Amino acid sequence: MKSPENLARRNLWNAGTRVKSAELFYFRGEWASVIRECQEALDFTFKSLLHGLGLEITRFQNPGEVFLKERHRLPSVLTADWVRVERIVGPSGASGADLSASFGGSDFMTFGEESFSAPQPEGPSIETAQSALSDARYMLELARTACRHIHGIQGKSS
Repeated sequence: MKSPENLARRNLWNAGTRVKSAELFYFRGEWASVIRECQEALDFTFKSLLHGLGLEITRFQNPGEVFLKERHRLPSVLTADWVRVERIVGPSGASGADLSASFGGSDFMTFGEESFSAPQPEGPSIETAQSALSDARYMLELARTACRHIHGIQGKSS
C-alpha cells in the first residue's frame, strides 16, 4: 500500500498535468475541455491535500466537500483566503461547474416517422473557462505550498 505522502505527491503531479492540459485546450479555444480538465485538476489537488493530512477518501466521495469539512486540520496557508476556497469548491466554482452543455450532441427522440431534435444547450464561455483555469492554478499553488509545509513534498511551481 502506498504511503499518504506518496499518494499526495502523485495526486499533486496529476493535478499539475491536468492544469497544463487545460492550458493547451485554452489556447485552442476548447472551453468545455478547459473546464473538464480544471475539474479533474481540482479533484487531484483536493485528494493530494487530504492524503497529505493522512485522510483516506473513497472513490464515491467528493474530495472538495471532504476538504471543506476538514478545515480544522488544515495549515493556515490553506485557510488564509477561505472565502475563495469555498467558492471554488462550491456549485458556482470550477469544481462544481455544470458541464452538461459541453456533453451535447445530436440528442433526438423519434415518435413514429418524425424525429424531434432536442435544443442544443449553449457551451461554456471563455469567461467560464478563464475562471476555471484561474481557480485550478490557485488551488494547485496552494496545495504545493501546503504539501511542502506538511511533508516537505516538493512539487514544481509553475
